[in-house]
Amino acid sequence: VSDDAWRYVEAFREVEAARTRFLSDREAKRLVNACIEPFRSLVVAALMTGCRYGELIALRTSDYNVDAGTVHIRVSKSGKSRHVVLTDEGKKIFSRVAVGKDGNELLFTKADNKAWGSCHQNRPMKDACENGEISPAISFHILRHTYASRLVMKGVDLIVVAKQLGHSDT
Repeated sequence: VSDDAWRYVEAFREVEAARTRFLSDREAKRLVNACIEPFRSLVVAALMTGCRYGELIALRTSDYNVDAGTVHIRVSKSGKSRHVVLTDEGKKIFSRVAVGKDGNELLFTKADNKAWGSCHQNRPMKDACENGEISPAISFHILRHTYASRLVMKGVDLIVVAKQLGHSDT
C-alpha cells in the first residue's frame, strides 16, 4: 500500500497553535446575569474556583470549610484530591449555597433538589450564552479557563495557579 496520495495533502494552518478561550470580566458578568438559579450558583462557583463541572456537582456541604476558606475536591480528573483556596467573594458564595444544609448533602442541586447529571449543564449554558450575548458560545469548561486567566492577569504565581486547578506542574 502506497502513501503517495497523503503526500499531496496540505496541513491546516496554525493547527499546532492552542486556542484557549476565556471570558472578559464584562462577558462573565453578562453570562452570570443571564443564568437562572440554581445554575447561576454553579457558574459563579466555577468562576470562583476554577473547578470542573463534575467536581462542583460532587461537592458535599462538608467539603466547604468556612473557617479555612477552602473547598475540598475529593475526586478530580487526576484522581488526586486538592483544596481550593477561596477569595472573600468565593467564601460568601459558598456560605450562601451551604446555608441550611447538613454536611452530607450535595452543595449544588437542581431546582427540584435532585443531583445535577453529567450533561445537565449543556442546555442552561447554551441558553445563558444566548441570553447574555456570549459569542461564540462557550462550554462550562471555559469558566475554568477564565478563572485561571484572571489569576495569571493578577500576577498570581503560576505554581499557585497550577495547584488551585489540580495540575501537577505549570
